[in-house]
Formats: sequence, C-alpha cells, structure tokens
Amino acid sequence: MNLEEAVAKVREVSDDMLLVAKPPLTWGSEAKYIALTDDFCVPSQIANEGFEVVLDHEDLITQLSYLAEKKVSGKTAAEFVAHYAVHDDWPAWFRDLKEA
Repeated sequence: MNLEEAVAKVREVSDDMLLVAKPPLTWGSEAKYIALTDDFCVPSQIANEGFEVVLDHEDLITQLSYLAEKKVSGKTAAEFVAHYAVHDDWPAWFRDLKEA
C-alpha cells in the first residue's frame, strides 16, 4: 500500500501500530503499519527493507484531526502527514486550505 492508502486506513488499525514508509516521503511512498518489538524498536527486517518511522497511531490521528475541518483529498492528507513527519511542523500551505 502507499502512504495515501495507509493514511486513509488509520482508523481501521489498532492504536498500538506505527506507520512506516520508504523515503522519500510522498503520497505514493510504499507504506505499512507495524507493531514495535517488545523493546519498542522497529523490527530489524522492516528497517532492513528501507522503511522509516512516519508517525505513531496517536500522533497520526492528532495531526489528521487538524485536517478534519478542511476540504482535502486523500493525496493532500498524505502529503500533509509526510511533511509533518519530516519537518515536525505543518506545511505553509495548510492555512490556505478551504474549510469543508
């Protein structure tokens, strides 16, 4: 699945899951949800495949809640998440989005 599809499925996965994707982060990046190991690490197989942490479930839900009142496509939501994951801040265009 890609990042756009993963973001769209966030409410279908358990809250202990972590979203990972292969960089560079864009809406089309390969992505998946994973569980951390018992010592709270990304499984080595996942890391060896080139996946990097995007956001944990709670942070992803929180960031997407800011988009809830905006009129955005799935691609825009995924790009918003990707930007936040890389920069720890919203993209400049966020405030330009129209209300739903």
